[in-house]
Amino acid sequence: DFEEYARITLEKVKHGEGKIFLAEEGGTVIGLVAGIVDVLSGIDAVECFPRRYGKVLELYVEESYRSIGAGRLLMEQMEEYLKSVGCTAVVLECFAPNLSAYAFYKKMGYENRVFNMIKSI
Repeated sequence: DFEEYARITLEKVKHGEGKIFLAEEGGTVIGLVAGIVDVLSGIDAVECFPRRYGKVLELYVEESYRSIGAGRLLMEQMEEYLKSVGCTAVVLECFAPNLSAYAFYKKMGYENRVFNMIKSI
């Protein structure tokens, strides 16, 4: 449920050198981005690049405020924060059927690196 998801996300931010940035319009929150810092160690550090990277956990903008730049500004703010704490890359997950989000991230300069696939059995 939503409350459990929010609690878990807040815990990740709290313990992951993370931040949450809000977008407001007239005192009303219209969007947010949550991100953390992750550091690879052991075999993961050998197999993957980069070693210290940021991870966007959540980006949300109210539907009526999409396509006016709020998401871009939130992502830019998160990227600047992650860069300021020594991250050299940012990773995120995008739900495959959400083609508008995928197009947004591509426009922001994000590229496919791994394809996770699933099959219900």
